[in-house]
Amino acid sequence: AAPELRDDAEVALAAVAQRGFAMQHASLALRSDPAFVAEALALNGSALQHISEVLRADVEDIMLLQAKPYGAERHAAPYNDPKWAPLDAIVRVPGDVQEAAKSRERIFDYLAVRWKLPRPTPSTMSRTTSGSRC
Repeated sequence: AAPELRDDAEVALAAVAQRGFAMQHASLALRSDPAFVAEALALNGSALQHISEVLRADVEDIMLLQAKPYGAERHAAPYNDPKWAPLDAIVRVPGDVQEAAKSRERIFDYLAVRWKLPRPTPSTMSRTTSGSRC
């Protein structure tokens, strides 16, 4: 992509919404910006692979904290395949649609706190629940 397009947040988000792997073409500055990354991950969780190492570590820490409270009777291991599955609105456990949605909302809420961003509102979460298939 042309350098001016790589730095354009609007263009990058439109590409990520269609295909999360397009995040790799965004500039490093965008991929390191917590506000941009949070919005991109809400649009398509597969963008996780292409964000900065520091922000990816934060996301993985938050997902681990989210998995631990359920203990032995629920999903307690920090194993997700693909890694970004908890960020997408795809049902991970058949019949557990509501719990998957709550888990996703908590992850984005914790990220907002860690990255000092405004907390997501139900309206912003509902417009990003289409999930990705990438």
